[in-house]
Amino acid sequence: AAIIYYYESAISADLTNHATVSANPIDSNGNDLPGVDNPEDSDTATVELVHPDLSFQKGVYLGHDHGEGCPGKDKVTGVDGEPITYCFTVYNSGDTAFDKITISDPALGIDQNDLQLKSGEIPLQPGTRLIYYYETTISSSLVNQATVRATPVDENGNLLPGETERTINDTAEIVNSGEIPTLNEWGNGLLLLLLGVLPVYYRRRYGARTTPQ
Repeated sequence: AAIIYYYESAISADLTNHATVSANPIDSNGNDLPGVDNPEDSDTATVELVHPDLSFQKGVYLGHDHGEGCPGKDKVTGVDGEPITYCFTVYNSGDTAFDKITISDPALGIDQNDLQLKSGEIPLQPGTRLIYYYETTISSSLVNQATVRATPVDENGNLLPGETERTINDTAEIVNSGEIPTLNEWGNGLLLLLLGVLPVYYRRRYGARTTPQ
């Protein structure tokens, strides 16, 4: 047979505590057994106070290079059709692992399945980073928000008691400064420039005449 007691409390700090039990041997009538010492035993239990903490950064930069420019910047300026790369960086700044990490960006219409992993792994261990990137092109000015969701877990991958899924948001901004001029547009611009400059040149060189004789 066994007897079980319990005591409820709350974690406030790391703690290793030592408990001792002793008992008095008796006969079937409840009388002490002569010459028998009281048995005693002890055991310890350890409570570790963990501090799950997570940060999330969304960045962007001009160009495509397989995420080498990550974590990127908060804001970039470019023109229509110019290549850009979005970066999504998740950092575990706490002392416990995170699992079930997902990233979504509704304004871009993408989720975890659309992202390319540059570095890191799940579960995300303390002091490590998870970096994803997404390559696209500028089509309009846009301030868009991405969201990361992650679950703090113990060493066995189980949700930590008293904890829930963490949700963090961050934004990045694209400023569209206009369309890229086509080759034809560049040619037209150069022609207009020449038409404006040549008459001035001839007037200065040949006087009032606008064309050489």
